[in-house]
Amino acid sequence: MSDDGGFASGAQNSNAGSEKNQNKSEAMKKHVIIAIGASAGGLEAIKELLGSLPATIGNASIIVAQHVSPTHKSMLVQLLARDISLNVVEAMDAASIEANTVYITPPDKQIIIDNGISV
Repeated sequence: MSDDGGFASGAQNSNAGSEKNQNKSEAMKKHVIIAIGASAGGLEAIKELLGSLPATIGNASIIVAQHVSPTHKSMLVQLLARDISLNVVEAMDAASIEANTVYITPPDKQIIIDNGISV
């Protein structure tokens, strides 16, 4: 038995557990960005993949880049929004990245994520 009646070891274990919980909490705060690329014929695969996800995917966002003709008016936002439970929006310049959201890259654009969206 220690001089303090054994409480010192209990306090140390409590601190270790507290540190472990803090590290886990910090890891959960990190934002994850998932990128999906597809050819023009990939709509069904994208719908199947995203349709299998729940409405909340933690602290993550999904970027979808689908190769389509630069002159083609993309309907991908509308097609996905009606079939999946996540929020679906077209990526816009200077927009912030929100969790549980699917961002669709506009036709004939590149997307850069650096303190927000740049298309």
